[in-house]
Amino acid sequence: MSVEIDQFNTFEQLGITFTLKHLSVNPDKLLFYGESELSNSPIDLDLVLIICSGTRKWIFPCVLGHGFLSFEGDVDIKELSVSVSFLLCNSHLECEWIVLKLDPLLPNYFWQWINYFSGFSSYFPTLNVGKIPLRLLDSAEVVTASKSPGQYSSFCEFAASPDFVVCLARLRTLGRFPAVIADENGVIIASKLVLRWNVLMVHEANQRMLIFQGVTSCDAVYIPGSNLLIIICHITIHDIKQICDILSRDHGFYDIDTPRSFFGYLVGHTRPYHC
Repeated sequence: MSVEIDQFNTFEQLGITFTLKHLSVNPDKLLFYGESELSNSPIDLDLVLIICSGTRKWIFPCVLGHGFLSFEGDVDIKELSVSVSFLLCNSHLECEWIVLKLDPLLPNYFWQWINYFSGFSSYFPTLNVGKIPLRLLDSAEVVTASKSPGQYSSFCEFAASPDFVVCLARLRTLGRFPAVIADENGVIIASKLVLRWNVLMVHEANQRMLIFQGVTSCDAVYIPGSNLLIIICHITIHDIKQICDILSRDHGFYDIDTPRSFFGYLVGHTRPYHC
């Protein structure tokens, strides 16, 4: 995450204990969710969560569920300062719960990174390249092939079929990769062997995406412009974070304008079956 918990306090005086279940930052929002189990002791259910940052304040009501209280919401990242305080309040008390510390530069770098992968090559960030991919992956939408958004379902079905390998063999000599987003096949602009995975950077429909090849010709697709990771088979999010961590040490892999002359390209798979 691009946020650190700088301070954490308990608030027994409210007669309730909350657990922060989710906290993440993406290029647009700070997102959070917390809940507390209800005890038999009487408590004031008129609780609200107040988020303060700079001169701004946001109020989120605590919602009563079946045996628990919860709160959730998001705040526009552009409206936050470096310090963000979470306060829990009722009609009698106001208790500071958590203080967050944001990296003030990261939101701008996030946007540069996303724009770079969405067709604006001049936006390549010159600083913090090592941090950005991993922190974006922390907030990425991660889906499996069977639950991929409709726009990508056809590709995921194709990637799991025998015809996919045949298509790859034909496109290999042209330096292309089967279409993921649109109808026209993508152009391979870079490739690199990392650990036991081959990584392709493919340009298609004004997007640059990463294709991870290992056991099969396409184990996963990461589309940074949408911050979407589609895991098709055999690879884990942990594997992908390791790969991106290593790639981030080589700025030259990402920062490229024209296709390179050699492409490492896996056609087929190393097991006697596809996905």
